[in-house]
Amino acid sequence: MSLRFLTGLAELETEAAAAFSLPADLRVAEIVQPDILDCPPETPLHAAAAAMQARRCSSILVMEDGKPVGIWTERDALSVDFTDPAQFTQPIRAVMSSPVLTISGDTPLRSVAALFKRDGLRHYLVVDESQQVLGILSQTDVVEHQGIEHYLHMRTVGSVVRRDVPRLAATASLTAAIDSMRQRAMAAILVAFPDGSHGILTERDLVRLIVERSGERPLGELASWPLLTVPPDLSLYRARELLSKNQVRHIGVQDGSTLLGLVSFAEIMSDIEVSYVRDLQRALEIRDRALSASRRSLHLAERIIESTLEGVIITDANARIVSVNPAFTKMTGYTAEEAIGKTPAMLSSGRHSKEFYQELWRQLREHGNWQGEIWNRRKNGEVYPEYLSITAIKDEQGNITHYAGMFNDITKLKENEENIRNLAYRDPLTGLPNRRLLDDRLEMAIAHAHRHGTRVGVLFIDLDRFKQVNDSLGHAAGDELLVKIARRLERGVREDDTVARLGGDEFVVVLTDVEHYEDVRETAERLLEAIRQPLQLQGRQLVITCSLGMSVYPDDGLDRETLLKQADAAMYQIKDSGRDGLSVYLPPADPRREDRFTLRLELREALEQGKLELYYQPLMDGTGRLAGAEALLRWDHPKLGAVSPELFISLAEDSGLIVLIGELALQKAAEQLAQWHAQGLLLPEISVNVSARQLRDRNFSAHVKDILERTGVAPERLTLELTESVLMDEAASAKLRTLKTLGVGLALDDFGTGYSALAYLKRFPIDRLKIDRGFIKGILSAPADAAIVSTLIDLGRKLDLQVVAEGVETEQQLEALRASGCHYFQGYVYAPALPADKFTARFLDTEVAAS
Repeated sequence: MSLRFLTGLAELETEAAAAFSLPADLRVAEIVQPDILDCPPETPLHAAAAAMQARRCSSILVMEDGKPVGIWTERDALSVDFTDPAQFTQPIRAVMSSPVLTISGDTPLRSVAALFKRDGLRHYLVVDESQQVLGILSQTDVVEHQGIEHYLHMRTVGSVVRRDVPRLAATASLTAAIDSMRQRAMAAILVAFPDGSHGILTERDLVRLIVERSGERPLGELASWPLLTVPPDLSLYRARELLSKNQVRHIGVQDGSTLLGLVSFAEIMSDIEVSYVRDLQRALEIRDRALSASRRSLHLAERIIESTLEGVIITDANARIVSVNPAFTKMTGYTAEEAIGKTPAMLSSGRHSKEFYQELWRQLREHGNWQGEIWNRRKNGEVYPEYLSITAIKDEQGNITHYAGMFNDITKLKENEENIRNLAYRDPLTGLPNRRLLDDRLEMAIAHAHRHGTRVGVLFIDLDRFKQVNDSLGHAAGDELLVKIARRLERGVREDDTVARLGGDEFVVVLTDVEHYEDVRETAERLLEAIRQPLQLQGRQLVITCSLGMSVYPDDGLDRETLLKQADAAMYQIKDSGRDGLSVYLPPADPRREDRFTLRLELREALEQGKLELYYQPLMDGTGRLAGAEALLRWDHPKLGAVSPELFISLAEDSGLIVLIGELALQKAAEQLAQWHAQGLLLPEISVNVSARQLRDRNFSAHVKDILERTGVAPERLTLELTESVLMDEAASAKLRTLKTLGVGLALDDFGTGYSALAYLKRFPIDRLKIDRGFIKGILSAPADAAIVSTLIDLGRKLDLQVVAEGVETEQQLEALRASGCHYFQGYVYAPALPADKFTARFLDTEVAAS
């Protein structure tokens, strides 16, 4: 049940009564403008027209001795002979309309439309009971003050468009245009230009030409161009807004490339006069039925609110609780009697800052709603998380009368989220970060050091002769030893440092915010000594030593892989030297070693020369049939051979090439899919990896659409694979929804390795989850990995998402995944990534033959 449903039904009866009632009974005097444009009878016509143009008035009143003796309007410009220059200087007395028709200021506004039609006029002089002039009323004033916006919202310009508007060529004469307007009683004509576009010539344009004293000229030089156009399904309300905003009286109605005609204030007023009255009569006939239905709906809404499992809380405009439902009582422990009259502050957990609540109220005031996660406190004192949505309810005047809140207790969701996170990022024996979390912490430490000019220390620790402890005392003793060493390492470093266990007897320590190289060495020596201290194990006193390798950023390397590799190499140097000691990384004398700077330059050159190639790895369904392929970039370096994708993608991100490389992959994959389909080789779909930087590009959605259109690939055959980090980017939500409107699929790659909250997952239009190969690798040997995989598959199925297992290498893994309900599979068990020709021969030709 949504808040929209809740608040809508709560106000249905009021809205029904208002929607089917007559507009306010306005009088003409209430809307007429008292500021009248007037001139003496001897005023030259061009001067009077200039005054009208300056004030943007459609008429000018001719006054003599303080009394109106005539009126000259834009329509009267049709009577001017533009071939005779003397016409522009003649006194307005000679061309004005006289006498001036008047209308009482007490005349109801709703009856004026019929009067205009009866008298064939567009202006009335408004007077009071003593015949004192109050102002001039025009058709525009009537349309803008009818007070029937709800009706104008329901009617479209296509229903009132005037299709018989004359259309003259741009080469036609002004005289021909005026004759056509006069004969057809038109206030405007359309001017057709040779390029197919249209302009417009209106009575107001004729006034402008009188001011300019312009004689006979082709229409192409005189018309207003280009013509302002709208689609036929635009509402009359929006059309009225556009007319007023642009200060014009006519807009074109265009359906595709076809210009249907014009709509003006006159057509809108005519529709009000005829159609509105007819529709109003029908509306009044069904009003009683609508009101009766609204009462039944209100009763239904009350029943739904009472029975829903979501907590509902309604307050007045001052945030005083006026109503709660049974689910509120069940979740918070407070009865309706205890809650009503108090504010929601009674539920405050104390976990949120003053600024948090200020921002919540700011969004409510400015946007009318707020939603998000919040911590509240039950009556028994227990603090719990909930997902809360609040909507401001407003009356017809736009004033807030109530606030309606709906919430769900997400305690179980948070617990599941924390369990999965611990399984994914923590070593189950010691509770230390595992390799995945270590990589993330080390990346952040390097980035921080780069920004602040500090160092990062990496210590690789391997316990000496640990196997002997396991063999002699048993695995339980070995596990106890690992836990005690873990605690010693944690006590030996600062809170901001990281101690991780890679597996077995290997540990890694990351030291952050280090000023000097020697500081890392001092900490390493202190940890060595701490490990050497005797410890009690199953009633025995043991002394354990370790081999420790050390590397430092930026002295020994600039990236995570290099620092870990070099610390590991240093550790083996000390093991080879007799164990129980510390070794600093010393680079080997290898002339073939390529530095990152050189590789970045060579990557740019490879991109420019087209040396990056797409390989394709099959995606198989549970029956072993081909379901698609993932496009993967490969770089064959002239000296180094095949470069690791992790390395050159990292280089691309460092050098800013990632967007260009991503565009290349997307373009080539779509072209290859189109080529296969042209050959009759129907690959169901192809997926392409998209980086976070690509997604942040404001033109990315347009680029995807352009590629689909140029290659002719059906959108449903393209899937974009995104990293899990996008779920934490609020701005990404709108972009992903734009991509979904194109029809492409969206997959979450390496799922389970990021930090995204599961509560946010359902808010993004994801179709597919891809479980990281790191979990699949240990599915048969590591219970933690098996539990993670089973949990993620179950999560995907409950969210109605397809689940793909990456890195499936053996038949045993495949069978285990099938048994767990996984939908699709990728990995060496079927094939590695292959060049296009080999992929075609191995999979697509086979599929065609089988069909």
